[in-house]
Amino acid sequence: GTAGAAAAATAATTPSAASTDGKVPSLKLQDKPKVRVAAPSEGNSELRPSFYDMISNDHDILKVMVLIMTGMSSVQEDVTKYLYRWDKYNNIYTLDKDAFIRRFAKANRPLSQFDAEIQKYKDNLNLMQNEETATVIKFIKVDCAPLKVALTGHCNEWQKKFFTLLNNMARTELESLYEMFATNLEKVRAAPKTLDMLGEQLSLVARLQTEQPTVQARFEPLQAQYSLLEKYEVNIKEAEAEKHATLPAAWESFKAGVAEAQRKLNSWKDKFKIDLEADIKAFDKSASALRDDFLARGPFDASVGCAKAFAVIADYRGKLGSKREKENELRAGMEIFGIDKPPYKELQELSHELDQLEAIWKLTESWGSSWERWKTNPFKDLKIDEMSETVTTMRSEVNKLSKDLKQHDVWVKLRENIEQFKRTLPLLSDLKNEAMRERHWNQLMEEIDVKFDPYSADFTLDKVAALRLDKYPEFIANLSSSASQELSIERGLQKIRETWESTDLSIDAYRTEYFRILSTEEIFQQLEDNLVILGNMKVSRFVEAFAQEVALWEVNLALISDTVESLLAVQTKWMYLENIFVGSEDIQKKLPNEANLFNQVNMNWNQVMTRLHNDPNVLRGTKKEGLLDNLNDMIKKLERIQKQLDDYLEDRRRAFPRFYFLSNDDLLEILGHAREPTKVQPHLKKCFEAVSLLELVEKPKGGIVAAKMISPDGEQVSFATAVLVEGVPVETWLLRVEEMMRVTLRKLLISCFGQLRASKKADKLDGWIHDNKGQMLITAAQINWTLETEKVLAEMHKGNVSSKKNPVRSLYKRWRVLLGKYCEMIRGKLNKMDRNKLVALITIEVHSRDILEKLQAHKISSPHDFMWTSQLRFYWGEPTEESGGDAECAVKQNHAVVRYDYEYIGNSGRLVVTPLTDRCYMTLTTALQLHRGGLPQGPAG
Repeated sequence: GTAGAAAAATAATTPSAASTDGKVPSLKLQDKPKVRVAAPSEGNSELRPSFYDMISNDHDILKVMVLIMTGMSSVQEDVTKYLYRWDKYNNIYTLDKDAFIRRFAKANRPLSQFDAEIQKYKDNLNLMQNEETATVIKFIKVDCAPLKVALTGHCNEWQKKFFTLLNNMARTELESLYEMFATNLEKVRAAPKTLDMLGEQLSLVARLQTEQPTVQARFEPLQAQYSLLEKYEVNIKEAEAEKHATLPAAWESFKAGVAEAQRKLNSWKDKFKIDLEADIKAFDKSASALRDDFLARGPFDASVGCAKAFAVIADYRGKLGSKREKENELRAGMEIFGIDKPPYKELQELSHELDQLEAIWKLTESWGSSWERWKTNPFKDLKIDEMSETVTTMRSEVNKLSKDLKQHDVWVKLRENIEQFKRTLPLLSDLKNEAMRERHWNQLMEEIDVKFDPYSADFTLDKVAALRLDKYPEFIANLSSSASQELSIERGLQKIRETWESTDLSIDAYRTEYFRILSTEEIFQQLEDNLVILGNMKVSRFVEAFAQEVALWEVNLALISDTVESLLAVQTKWMYLENIFVGSEDIQKKLPNEANLFNQVNMNWNQVMTRLHNDPNVLRGTKKEGLLDNLNDMIKKLERIQKQLDDYLEDRRRAFPRFYFLSNDDLLEILGHAREPTKVQPHLKKCFEAVSLLELVEKPKGGIVAAKMISPDGEQVSFATAVLVEGVPVETWLLRVEEMMRVTLRKLLISCFGQLRASKKADKLDGWIHDNKGQMLITAAQINWTLETEKVLAEMHKGNVSSKKNPVRSLYKRWRVLLGKYCEMIRGKLNKMDRNKLVALITIEVHSRDILEKLQAHKISSPHDFMWTSQLRFYWGEPTEESGGDAECAVKQNHAVVRYDYEYIGNSGRLVVTPLTDRCYMTLTTALQLHRGGLPQGPAG
C-alpha cells in the first residue's frame, strides 16, 4: 500500500531561498548531482581544475552538502509515515474485481449485502475527497492528486460492477416470469386430442393454481432489486422498465387465462369419459380370455421340452406386457375421471403363474444339464460333495414351488427325478469313498458276479445304473465302512513309516577321534507312542489286510528299542572304562588281559559309531545285520572288564583301607598316577581327616620323600622320619605315611605333655602353646586335667585331707586361674595359628572347669564315683610293646577303654561341649568297647 501510494505521489524539494526567477525548482528524491567538467580555453595551455574538483575541495560547500544529506535522511521517516495513511484504501485497487463479483454472484448473497457493498465504496469515495491533496513535510512537498484520481476511478468501477450484477439478476428473474406465463398458457389452451393429453392439461392447471402463492411471492424480491437500482439512479433499458411496470397486469392476465382453460377442459371430460368406459369393458373381456387361453395351452406337461416351454412362456409374457401397457393407459384415464377400479386379478394371476412355470422349467433345464454332465463323466472324477449340494439346493427350490405347481406334470416329474437321485447319493458316496482300494472293488465284483474296471474312463453313472448296483446298498455301505476303518490303519502305518524314515540319532564328536550319542528322549517317546498305536491296530477287526505290515513294524520298533538301549549301555560303560584304560598305562600293566579286551571293544565300538555318524537314520542304522548281537557281545565284555576292575580296586582297598573312603573314579585316578605322588596329593584330604598336602622333597641321592604333613588350616607337622614315596606302590607309601603320622604325633604328645607338666608359670605357658601343635595341646591338657582330678579324688577317698579343706574346690580355683591366664594371652598379640590353638584350648578347659564345679557341687570324693567315671578321661598308660616302649595314651569313659589313635586332625576349632555332647561321647565309647560304631549327625558329628 505504501509503495503504491508513493508511486502515485510526486515528491518535490523546496530549497531555503528562491531562485532569481522566483520559481521553485523541483527534484526527485532519487536524483543525484551531476557535475559538468569545463573544457580548457584555446589560449590557455594549462588544464584548469574541474568544477567538481573545485567544489569537492571547498570546505564551505562540503559543509552545506553534509547538511543537505542529513536533512534528507531525517525527512524520509516522516514522509513514509504520511504515506501509511493511504493504506486503508489498499483493497480498493488490489482485489481482482471480476473474480470477486463472480464469487459474490455464486454465493447468492441477499439484497442487503448488495446495498452494503455499494454504500461502502460510496463512503470511501467521500472519505478520499476529504483527504489533503498536497502537503509539505519540512522541505518536501507531497502531491497526492494523481492517487486520489486513481482511487476515485476504482471506487466508481466497483459500484458499476455491483449495479451490473444486480441488474442482470433482476432482468433474469423478470424474463423468467414472463416466459413461465407464456409457456403454460399455451399448454393449457390447446385442444386435447387424447385422453393422456387431457390428463396432462388438467394436472398442469391444478398445479398452476396450487403454485400461484409461490409465484406471487417472487414479485416482492424482484421489486426490491429494482428499487435498489432506482435508489442509486442506475439507468435501466426502456423495454426492461416497461416489462417491470406491466408485471402486475401480466400476472392478472395469466390467472384469468388459467381459469378460462379449466372451464374449457371440463367440457372435454364428458366426451372422453364415454369412450373410456367402453374401453374398460372391452379390456376386462380380453384379460380374462388371455388367462383362459394360457391355462388351456400353457407348457404344463413335462413332455413339452425346455426349449418349446420357454418359447411359449415368452409369447405369453409379450401378450401380458401389451395388456399391462393398455391397463396403464386406462388407469391414467380413470384417475382423470375419479373412477375407482381394483387391479386386474386375471393379469396378476397370469403374471404369477408365468413366473412359477418359468422357474420350474429353469430348474428342469438345470437338472437336465447337471445329470448329463454327471452321467457322462468318469466315475473317478465325480465330486460327490458338489453333487449332494446341488441336489439339496434344487430339491429345496422345487419344494418352494409345490404350492402352485404340484398338480402339474412338469413339477411332479422333476421332483421324482431329484428324489430318486437323492436316494442313490449314499450309494454313490460309498462307492466314491477315497478309502476304497482294489481289494474292495474285487469283493464288490465277486458279490455281483460281474467284472468291471472302476478306474477306467467308461465307468460312469450310466455304467453304475446298468450294473444295478442300487440293489446292493447294504453290502456296499458295509464295504465302504470297512474301507474307511482300514484307511485309518493304512494312514497310521504310513505315518509311522514317515516318522522313522526321518528320525535320526543325535550323534556328536567326542574327544576328536570318537563319537557319542546325545539325547534319545524323543526316540523313546516315539517308540512308546508308536507301539501303543500298533497295539490298538492289532485288536481292530479291520487289521487283516495289514496284519503282516503291523507285525513287521512291531519287530522293527522292538529292534530299534533294543538296539538303542544297547547302544546307550555300551556307550555308558565304554566312556567310563575308556578314561581308565586309554589314559593310564599303570592300569593297563596291572590288568593286561582286560586292557587287550577293552582295545578290541574300543575298536569295534568306534566302527559302529562311525557308521552311525555317516548314516544316523534310526531305522536303517538299527537294522544293520548282526548289530544287536555285536552290541550285546560288547556289553558282556565290558561287564567282564568292569568286574575284573572292581576286584582289582577291592584288592587295593584291602591293602590300604582308607581307599574305602574314595569313589572308584578317585581311586582309579590315584592308581593311574601311582608314579606321580604330586598327582595323588589332591585326594589326600579324602583319605585323612586333616592332611591336605604332603611336603615332598627330593633327596640329594635321588628319590622323593614326604617330610611334612600340612592341614587345610595351614598347620605343618614334620615327620619324625621322612617317608619315601617313590619307587613303591601308592598304597604302600600311603601306609607308611599313616604309620609315620601316628609315630610322629605320639612323640609330639609325649614332648607336649612333658612341657606342660614342667610349665607352672604363665610365661612358660606362652612358649608351650607356641611350640606345640593344636591337637597335642588339647590332648595334653585333657591328660593333665584327668591326672590332677584323679589325684585329688584319690586323696579324698583315702582320707588324707582335713575336713576343713576341700581339694576339689582348690583344684577348681586353680583351673579358673589357668583360664584367666589363657584369656590374658588371647588378648595379646598372637598370630593366627596361635590364636586358633588358644581358642580351641580354652573351649576344652572351660568344659574341664565346669566338670570340677559339678564335682564340687555334688561333693564327689572318690575316683570311682559314676559322675566322674562317666566323663571322657585321657590317661597316660604304662609302656607297651605296641608303643615301642613309650607311654600309651588311652581314653576311658565308664567301663570303656579306647586306645588313642593319633589321627591327625589339624588345628581345627572345637565346638562347645554340652551335656548332649557328653551323652554322644558316652554312646560312642561304649559302642567302640563293644566293637561297634556310630554316626553322629549335625555340626558335632
